[in-house]
Amino acid sequence: GGVFHGNGHSIKGLSINNQTSSGAGLFCILDNATVMDLVIDSSCSFQGKNAGALGAFVRTSVCVINVTNQAHVQGSSTSGGFIGLIEQQKEENTISFERCTNNGTIDGGDYIGGFVGHIRHSNNTSVVFKSSTNNGTISGKAAGGLIGFVESNTNLSLHVEGCINNDIVQGNEGFTAGFIGEIECSSKSHSVTLLVSDSTNNGNLSTYEYSACGMFCVDNTYNYNVNATVYNSINKGMIQGTSSAAAAYGITNNITTARNVVSMGSVIGSSESHSFWNVSNDV
Repeated sequence: GGVFHGNGHSIKGLSINNQTSSGAGLFCILDNATVMDLVIDSSCSFQGKNAGALGAFVRTSVCVINVTNQAHVQGSSTSGGFIGLIEQQKEENTISFERCTNNGTIDGGDYIGGFVGHIRHSNNTSVVFKSSTNNGTISGKAAGGLIGFVESNTNLSLHVEGCINNDIVQGNEGFTAGFIGEIECSSKSHSVTLLVSDSTNNGNLSTYEYSACGMFCVDNTYNYNVNATVYNSINKGMIQGTSSAAAAYGITNNITTARNVVSMGSVIGSSESHSFWNVSNDV
């Protein structure tokens, strides 16, 4: 907890291999913490079941400002360029990233994100990305330039503003997207509100199974109370489903509201492909 002032300095040569246990990161758990003006150098590496360059776990509010990750992060379960797993948020907490950049390669097992690997079992929580960029290659089962997998949350708010994904995001057997790999609400008690504004995907995205989406994917079956809005945003990357079972969408498979949205990249899907989306409400 508290405030970590990086003052523009870099952390170098820190290597953690904790695959036989649980977490790997500069901190294990971030709890009501602020981290600012820091670089985690490419000479660092973090390996664990749940791994993040800043922290393996977050369970309360966290603010990250002007932080750059250049390290390789690998989690056998979840891995994120900054945070591995956000879970069990029971109060009105906010996790925010402002003017942050991931340049590191993030890979591993199930849920992989350029910033956050996995968000689950949280209530009344806001996760905000502002003016932040992913420049690192992201690969895993469910993968996203910002977040890998979002599941089983109630009253979760996701806000992506002025963000950019510039690199490859690859899903091995799950959903893949430029910003959020997969949003799943498996119960009517779950709910997610997503707003993407003034953001761009430049990266090429692909998956071997399920769907690849320019900005975010919503689970085809478990999508109760998902309200997704996109304003003033553009996809320029190639979106590709690489097997006969995979679909591709220039923006997303399922959207509620869209205004001033541009899809310029190639969209190639064997089972289904759409330049913008499949299901829409008010666009």
